[in-house]
Amino acid sequence: MTATIAKDREERVSTPVFRDEGVVHPTRRVAVLDGLKDAQSIVGEEFRLLRARVQTICEQRAINCLAVVSALPGEGKSTVALGLATACAREAGRRILLVETDLRRPTISRDLGLPSFPGVGEYLNGETEHVPLRRVEPGGFFLLSSGEAELESPEILGSPRMEAFLRAARATFDLVILDATPVLPVADVVLILEKQRVRLRALDVAVRGTRRETEPRRYLAVHFVWTITGEGAEMIGSLAHSPIQSTWRWPCISTARPASGMATTYAIR
Repeated sequence: MTATIAKDREERVSTPVFRDEGVVHPTRRVAVLDGLKDAQSIVGEEFRLLRARVQTICEQRAINCLAVVSALPGEGKSTVALGLATACAREAGRRILLVETDLRRPTISRDLGLPSFPGVGEYLNGETEHVPLRRVEPGGFFLLSSGEAELESPEILGSPRMEAFLRAARATFDLVILDATPVLPVADVVLILEKQRVRLRALDVAVRGTRRETEPRRYLAVHFVWTITGEGAEMIGSLAHSPIQSTWRWPCISTARPASGMATTYAIR
């Protein structure tokens, strides 16, 4: 009986409606946004390179939904997500959605200096049937913030409502980028990826610190993800930034399976 009721509830989840709530303007200067506006900026050039490599992989493998995660907090996942969304949105005609799915410690809205808005939390809690989006200018991408609701149950990230949202977002936007939680401290990103029963691709990104410092954490992060997703998880590339340089450095995106990784981008198909 319980299984039947749960199935009926899943079937009753309707396709969400995306509502454009208008344009918002960052009140704080963000190096990534400034760099992408400057044709001479090294930061801008490296994120444009990142965009080109990621788009090539996405086109080859029919991918249009990425979840950017890291091993631990403070390793650059939100910067990567914000920079990639901005770089992709600068191409004419491209509709890019950036989603704050890190409901525990959301940083993108804060870093942009945006006020608190309803967002992911309110939709997943059932407080609203529409998905409130705001277009960030300059930036050019649509943002779905984490919202004002507190995360009472992490399981909502793997709920039928989340599945319906991801399905609708993939059908509406050219690229959906999820700024997810770090892998090691909490299981939130696992719930998103595992419960949707989707085939995964992964891009290893944003290594911070010396190799000696980061090697154990990178190994644990990738090993953890591979363990819970089994053979469905596949690394699609690897890139890193230097702890010595003051700017982000993206030397390459390799399509070979890396030995380890600290921050990872998953593609949801």
